[in-house]
Amino acid sequence: MVSPPMAVDPGAEATAPRPLSSGIPLRRLRAVGIVCAVLIALYLFMVLARPLTDHGMIVFGDIFLVSMPMLGTLLALRGWRRAAGTPRTGSLLLALALFSYGAGQTAWCYYELYADEPPFPSLADVGYVASVLFLVVGMAVLVPGRLRRVLTGLDGALIASSLLYLSWALVLGPIVRGGAGSPLEWSLLLLYPVADIATIGIALMVMARAGTAERGPLLTVALGALGLAIADSVFAYLVHQDQYEAGGLADLGWVVGFLLVGYGIWWRGPATACARPAEAADEVAGARVRVDAELPERFSLLRLVLPYTPLAVGMVTTLVLVLRDWTLDPVLYLMAMGVVVLVVCRQLAAIRDNLKLNRRLRSAVAQLQERERQLEFLAFHDPLTGLANRALFHQRAALALARQDRLGTPLAVLYIDLDGFKAVNDRLGHAAGDALLQLVAERLRGCVRSTDILARLGGDEFAVIMEPIHDARDASVLADRVVQVIAEPFPLDNGTARVTASIGIATRTVGEGDGDALLRRADAAMYAAKAGGKSRSVLARPGLTG
Repeated sequence: MVSPPMAVDPGAEATAPRPLSSGIPLRRLRAVGIVCAVLIALYLFMVLARPLTDHGMIVFGDIFLVSMPMLGTLLALRGWRRAAGTPRTGSLLLALALFSYGAGQTAWCYYELYADEPPFPSLADVGYVASVLFLVVGMAVLVPGRLRRVLTGLDGALIASSLLYLSWALVLGPIVRGGAGSPLEWSLLLLYPVADIATIGIALMVMARAGTAERGPLLTVALGALGLAIADSVFAYLVHQDQYEAGGLADLGWVVGFLLVGYGIWWRGPATACARPAEAADEVAGARVRVDAELPERFSLLRLVLPYTPLAVGMVTTLVLVLRDWTLDPVLYLMAMGVVVLVVCRQLAAIRDNLKLNRRLRSAVAQLQERERQLEFLAFHDPLTGLANRALFHQRAALALARQDRLGTPLAVLYIDLDGFKAVNDRLGHAAGDALLQLVAERLRGCVRSTDILARLGGDEFAVIMEPIHDARDASVLADRVVQVIAEPFPLDNGTARVTASIGIATRTVGEGDGDALLRRADAAMYAAKAGGKSRSVLARPGLTG
């Protein structure tokens, strides 16, 4: 059942908030963005002005570093509820990353405020580690397209494993061999910087692979992840230099990162987060032509080089170590094998992506070629009968006349007009008239030769170019055959129609006028056939006019 049209207030469109492609009204999107900006500005003001005591600033910083990831979690969960398909999984993973960090930070705040010396490892590290893992996987899942998500994940794994290789070769290996720290301690010490750099790498990959429709939300999430990774790195450096102060400027990256990640996921919504590639469809002459709208990615030198840069550095490091010691740590050997496996998997995935792209491009090219053929057919053929139209008739007539002038072969034009068609159209309706024209076209096709050009000039008028012929008698024989077959009854859905054909015949000698003049002579002969009683043919003669 079709609903009746509703009256629309002319001013409603002007006053209603304009929704974005994600379904969020622009006014609400701006309002939440302003709230996030105000919170960042408040933190920056408090850090620079420092109106509280040192202990008060620590408490203020702890409150912010607990509340901001929780606020980001709420925004991300709102986006998760509105998302669908694989993007829903990515939104949930990022929401869990923010929540895990907030939980870990809560434990850290307790240690910082009530313990003499925060333990390491501690319960806070459980939340931090879970946050890092959720963040890395969630970022990779955000990339549109299943195969591209696999490529992004492999790129992140390749970056992380290469950095793990470097860390073991230069820092961690000597520490472990020296017996410093427990395995859990040096594993955590290694995990954080490697995960941060992997997060940066995947964030850059997401920024490079973001499509036009979702570039804004994905760039926001990626920038938030970059802020978190940079804040972790600054924190590690300041702790190493014994210069870190809670509630200081160094924590600003976390505050910004939490809000940007949550805001980006909330912004993304169900429409921009395309779970599957869309299709654009155009209809041409009743045939539906589909073109896959998932376009190939833009070339990005950063996306091409980034995964292999740590790998290249690792290969150089391995060469230096081998040349120096003429031996290789067994752990490094196993790590190198793992990196090789990742490189092979990454290349296989890239090859599959290229093959998929080639198939898609070949399909698109084939569909476009078919569409071009259909458009060309429509430009030069009558859509009702499929016969050549007036434009193609004049084009073929000009070529036929040029051949006659060059070779001297005779030709003729038949101008066919149906007698009684208007009465059939008025009595049985326009649909029956169209069906009658289609049946007439079929019978005419059965009369002409394969070398002849049959066209519908418009209405109930048809024309034939006969080439080559011996003399005018060939044209008269064809005209008599057409008169005979058209005179037979035409069975239609709502009755039987009877029409006849009046035909004018015009021949041409070499150099005798152009195609228009030849057609006018045939037209005049056709009117003479009508005047002579219809259902007959007349050969044009000098001085005959319509």
